[in-house]
Amino acid sequence: MMALHREMLVPYVFGLYMAIILVAGLWPFDFLPGNGVTMQPGENRLVFNGHGVAVIGNHDLDRLRQDFAVKAVTAELWIKPTVEPTNGVPAILAFHDRQAGKSFFLGQWKTHLIVRTRTNLPTKNNRGYREIGLRDALVPGNERFLTLASDANGTVIYLDGQLAQSHGQYQVFSETGGVDELVVGNSPSGKQGWSGEFWGLAVYNRALQPDEVIESYLGWMDGSRERLWIENTLALYSFRGGSLPAVRNLASAGLDLVVPLVFVPPQRTILACSWDFAQHRWSTVQDVAINVVGFMPFGLLAFLLLSGRGHLSRGRTFVLVTILGLTLSLAIEWLQAYLPSRDSSLIDVVCNGVGTALGAAMVLPPRVRRVFVELVKWQEEASPKQF
Repeated sequence: MMALHREMLVPYVFGLYMAIILVAGLWPFDFLPGNGVTMQPGENRLVFNGHGVAVIGNHDLDRLRQDFAVKAVTAELWIKPTVEPTNGVPAILAFHDRQAGKSFFLGQWKTHLIVRTRTNLPTKNNRGYREIGLRDALVPGNERFLTLASDANGTVIYLDGQLAQSHGQYQVFSETGGVDELVVGNSPSGKQGWSGEFWGLAVYNRALQPDEVIESYLGWMDGSRERLWIENTLALYSFRGGSLPAVRNLASAGLDLVVPLVFVPPQRTILACSWDFAQHRWSTVQDVAINVVGFMPFGLLAFLLLSGRGHLSRGRTFVLVTILGLTLSLAIEWLQAYLPSRDSSLIDVVCNGVGTALGAAMVLPPRVRRVFVELVKWQEEASPKQF
């Protein structure tokens, strides 16, 4: 009688669990979200709500790669942050290499400006990037005019036309690769959305001199920048009288700023495999624990559902259940790459697989279960500590 009740109950519990895990894994199901970028007529500004993206050069990849072959750049950003980020570093303007997958970007961490470059060279804590910053340059509600000028001689940051910081040994470009696309208001993966307003944007393929920086700044402030000629201006956007989905480049033909109607990141990240998140130790422990414990019921229920059916031994059932758990996790993580608010991670798949195996092991005979537990302990002791 007990076995009969178990056979009747397990399928219903398993079905309920599957519904819960799919909702938890794929919420909020926004596979075709609107692009959170607006430009109201007469307001002369481009507004990002933290879930938007605009792209420059996605139809002119070869042109930008040639323009930035000299690895020199100046970027002018007339912006007003509207939110103080509490998690991560939202990207304001990213210079991206689609071929090499490298980029550098200007971002906001709390109220500070961050300039971060991806690199393959050894870095502190093996974090895979190097960076510089400027404290309290991006206080929400305050309009600021930022100028970043960088070439082989170093990198200089100007605030409202005045020198704020100089780094003689820092080059913003990655050691390998170049630039063939600019992403505004987000990272190329679409996972680092920024909240704020753009009043003006300009990009050059050389480092402007201090007198040119102040001249350009004054031109932006008095409305004459569009008529001012500065050599090597690649792109200039004033957002005055423009309309979406494309803002015309006032400096030359082509390189218009394009705002898609549907949020589509330039380069989706599918099954990312990075331990960058391990720098946040407590959140890492929580994330790993949730991903392991969350799939233990799957292993337990799937084992109970399949055991005794057909000619599968307990050992083969255990292997089959583990494979099914990995397959389910892989499908969820793959779909999460198309959800702006979720991250697709290969590490989560591994943790889910471990959770499935642990859940299935709970039903194995005691002797086999002890061997499995000892094997897990040995693997944990032999593995290098990540945090």
